[in-house]
Amino acid sequence: MTLVDLRTEVWQDLGEPPDIDPAEAAGLAKLNSWINRAYKKILFWKFPNGTQLRFPSTEGEAFFKTVVIIGTVSSATTTVVVLDSAAGANVDQYNGWVLEIGGICKLIVDYDTSRNATVHEAYSTVPSGTYKLYKRFMRFCAAGAVGASENILLSPVGEVAEIRKVTDLATGTDLVPAERTDAFSQSLLNPSSPTSYFKRQDEIVFDYPVDEVLWFRLEYVRIPPDLALDTDKPEMPEFFHDAVELWAVWRGQRFMQDFSAAYSTKRDLQDLLTSTKQQAEMSFDRESGQAEVD
Repeated sequence: MTLVDLRTEVWQDLGEPPDIDPAEAAGLAKLNSWINRAYKKILFWKFPNGTQLRFPSTEGEAFFKTVVIIGTVSSATTTVVVLDSAAGANVDQYNGWVLEIGGICKLIVDYDTSRNATVHEAYSTVPSGTYKLYKRFMRFCAAGAVGASENILLSPVGEVAEIRKVTDLATGTDLVPAERTDAFSQSLLNPSSPTSYFKRQDEIVFDYPVDEVLWFRLEYVRIPPDLALDTDKPEMPEFFHDAVELWAVWRGQRFMQDFSAAYSTKRDLQDLLTSTKQQAEMSFDRESGQAEVD
């Protein structure tokens, strides 16, 4: 079903109430909002037994490499190091990066357009010579954004719902997903090849800062854009479109405070998804504990 089909079906299922008439701007906006919320709910639906729908259309992939910048210290004090033109000149561009000079590692806590890098702890003597910049995080960036070449290019940036796998291409090993731990905090200034990671908002954080260029493959679950044009269709098999419709109807019934009807619709939705899951010739992915739609 297209977006216009879904709007019509939902409105009719709700009894064609005039305050959400799709022919009116307010009703159109309300119905589109419910349908798009329903779309995302069904895309990431989790069953009571813990299995979760997984649609190939939401699988994403990106390749990225870590970044190392090498240059010469222009001038310095014990707390501020002025970098040369090998480094960029954008405000806060290197905040959180490791600055290594003469084997001594410091964390940059502030950076400005004059390439002044303020470190977290004073040097015992004023540093000079060659510097190296590297980090333990990779942000999701759009092409053309500040620091895009030093991060992971995605479009749109906020499309990563879940990271499935991060693979070190040099060794073929998968990094271990982890939670934020004290060990991660303790490794802030100890460069090494990463062995684990966690997702923090719109970025990947490694357990160690990486002081060499390494390539990685990122596999993730993407969040498709909202349905916007009347001809747009949900990125899922057609037989799941009825579930999108039912969820939107349930939301509309709650909006109209028809809680008895909403309860019945929710039961119908759960039954529909269970039967549709069985009919869709799904295979069980034992590793991820998720049901996969082929």
